[in-house]
Amino acid sequence: MPPLHDIAHVGHVEIRTPVPAESLAFFIRDLGLTENASVGDSVFLRAWDDYENATIKLTAHATSGIGRTNFRAASPEALERQVAQIEATGRGIGWQDGDVVYTRDRTGTAGRLHHIAFATDTREDILRAADIALEQGVFIETGPHKHAIQQTFFLYVDEPGGNRVELCNAGARLVLAPDWQPVDWTEAERAKGQPWGLKTIASFHTHGTPPVET
Repeated sequence: MPPLHDIAHVGHVEIRTPVPAESLAFFIRDLGLTENASVGDSVFLRAWDDYENATIKLTAHATSGIGRTNFRAASPEALERQVAQIEATGRGIGWQDGDVVYTRDRTGTAGRLHHIAFATDTREDILRAADIALEQGVFIETGPHKHAIQQTFFLYVDEPGGNRVELCNAGARLVLAPDWQPVDWTEAERAKGQPWGLKTIASFHTHGTPPVET
């Protein structure tokens, strides 16, 4: 049976940083990624248990933000269909580096990055990450805490380049029962904020990269 979707999953993401040496140390020393290769101003980093060669492409740049977001097609035929659809919109840029087709968004820009997430196995890993952040002088934006709906335990930190990184225990609520009924959340329930009385911090809604003039 052919795949249901042409896009299989997100591939590696290019993260831009104005302080490449500091950002590289953060991702290797504090998050445990492994350097796989380097080309020009970019370093390819792989997270633990990732079956791809690269999870992040870290690139030196004038500002923080996102460069390219790469998607893996479900098959060679799926890739050809996606290329044709992109070209039909008139926003196709073409093949880059021999194996990448990419496009800009509808505004003509590459967009802004809100945050990238790294999954951990347990809540204890998040607490340990908070201790490591304190020891290494990594800025903690908020947490450790948990999201209200899916109960994900999380910690938000800023890597040295200014990009927000979320560490999360994403498997907090895994429902496999076939007869599970959906739970409706009302606007009033969501307005209560996060569990345990901690409100969502204002910077969550206002901070993104690359920085913009206000």
